[in-house]
Amino acid sequence: MFTQDEAKALVAAVRLAQAWLDPALAQGAEDALGKILSVLPSEARVAAESLALYAPPAGLAAPTQRTLQSLREAVQARCKLRISYRDLSEQASERTLRPLGCDWPYGARPTWLLTHRKASAFAPLPPAVQLSADGPAQLLRQWQALGLERVWLVGGGQVAAQFLQAGCLHELMLALMPVTLGRGIALFDPAHCLGPVRWECLSLTPQALGVQAMRYEIHSV
Repeated sequence: MFTQDEAKALVAAVRLAQAWLDPALAQGAEDALGKILSVLPSEARVAAESLALYAPPAGLAAPTQRTLQSLREAVQARCKLRISYRDLSEQASERTLRPLGCDWPYGARPTWLLTHRKASAFAPLPPAVQLSADGPAQLLRQWQALGLERVWLVGGGQVAAQFLQAGCLHELMLALMPVTLGRGIALFDPAHCLGPVRWECLSLTPQALGVQAMRYEIHSV
């Protein structure tokens, strides 16, 4: 059972967290706290309820909290969300956001989601998606056994570098954006030895919003 100090710490943590939660979660935290306090010994409960917590004004503004609640509920319900906003040039713009697993873009195509996380960490995924923590060699054997001849690898630099190192990456498609943040992010993880390869640019296609789509073929040397 909680000591008086532990009960006070619990109340303090909930009070501080509520300033950063959306209204629904803040109320949920309050309800959960009430249920916990109701089963505490009277001395610990009185000590927790009488806690005087002093903190400078902080947290999220009410409109921001409501927006975050809408985003969270849309993700949980696997619903698309239409947002209106102003871009960096103060021009009005709109976007439709699709949470992962909602309107899955690859249809019924077999898909491997490369991750070390458990399935419970993800929203419900389509039946064609399976989680895997295997490396390139194991995955390549699986795909060959299934008769797959071409696999589209969609991921970051670490994943791409592992497949390049294993010698099973043959084409690379890049999208060059006109705006970058900070110092930029390395395409491939420098921790991986990529080996000697030659890159042949097959095409460079201008797309909307100044994006340049580049397609490379990779040759061993």
